[in-house]
Amino acid sequence: MFRAANVHYEVAERSVGTAYGGISLIDTSPDYGRSEELIGRYLGHRRGEYFLASKCGCLLGDPPPGATPPFPHDYSPGNVRAGVEQSLRRLGTDRVDLMQVHMSPGRAQMEADDTVETLLGLRDEFLALGLGDGARKLADNALTLAEFLAREMEAGRLKLPLQPLPNKRALLHGHCHEKAFAALDPVKTVLGLIPQLEIQVIESSCCGMAGSFGYDARHHAISMQMAELSLLPAVRAAASDALVVANGTSCRHQIRDGIRGAAAQSPEHLARILERALQTPYSE
Repeated sequence: MFRAANVHYEVAERSVGTAYGGISLIDTSPDYGRSEELIGRYLGHRRGEYFLASKCGCLLGDPPPGATPPFPHDYSPGNVRAGVEQSLRRLGTDRVDLMQVHMSPGRAQMEADDTVETLLGLRDEFLALGLGDGARKLADNALTLAEFLAREMEAGRLKLPLQPLPNKRALLHGHCHEKAFAALDPVKTVLGLIPQLEIQVIESSCCGMAGSFGYDARHHAISMQMAELSLLPAVRAAASDALVVANGTSCRHQIRDGIRGAAAQSPEHLARILERALQTPYSE
């Protein structure tokens, strides 16, 4: 409605007033022209009456000269943070109910840019800044996949037709964020939905990658020493058919490189394990 940069304020006010009576969801984006600004101007005082969704990853400011939609996107931490903060200012609010990653980038792209980790970090920072009830509501609904599935299961809303897998044991490595914010228990809970699967948490500290630390050649030796304290020996000692579950991107890289040549399974994300349990019925 408000993509055009020259929408007059009076026209915008009439349009919002006419449409709002039957609307409970407002979906906008930083690159929808003046949409966020006008929504904040005319609906900010009614913030508790609607569900507000916006996007991250859009370039801030004007698009590059000659660019046509879809415009380029930037999912790096700096741009994601700046975009979320700009949206909050424009919308005149302390929370956005749903922050979507615009244009649905692939998993590899989001892993390379630490997009999910950035959004989780923002969730915790908003609470630390004391931004009020709105920040609390946002934090309560900013969830990892495991947290979301565990919550839905507890509420009786989750019904996954999971089948037993050929693998009967899973080794679980929690990355540092999961451990620091008590997000590992939901992973165990969700894995426990797979019939006949025994779950063992690997008692380990940081895998040694520490985000981008271990990618630097200067830190390689220290990084591997950290991994060899307990994580890599536990994986190598496991049965060759034991699943290795690691949700951290850099953790999976570290384990995969560290067990090269061993008989152990390659580490996988929780979502991949669930996908197989959904699609591959197994009978002895």
